[in-house]
Amino acid sequence: MIVVSQDRKTIVNFENVCTMYAGESHKGEPHIYVETSDGECTPIGKYDAGRAKEVLAGIVHEYESFIIRGALLDEHGRMAQGEFIPPKVYTMPEV
Repeated sequence: MIVVSQDRKTIVNFENVCTMYAGESHKGEPHIYVETSDGECTPIGKYDAGRAKEVLAGIVHEYESFIIRGALLDEHGRMAQGEFIPPKVYTMPEV
């Protein structure tokens, strides 16, 4: 999945993210940051603390979701066959 930054200028491959967190910039402004496997931290959105938690929860929800096509359940309600398609893009909300 990729995450598109709030200003639409940065795209982050979620598979390369080690940590995503809400924090403050050196100017004390609230942001959501991603830290990649190479240790680079990049701000991807500017939100107050409450909204940042909601946005992070939205990213988690999108990452957890999937689409099932042609799925069949067996007699125990388990997935017998099907194709799982993970979400491809999460765009950070503007506000």
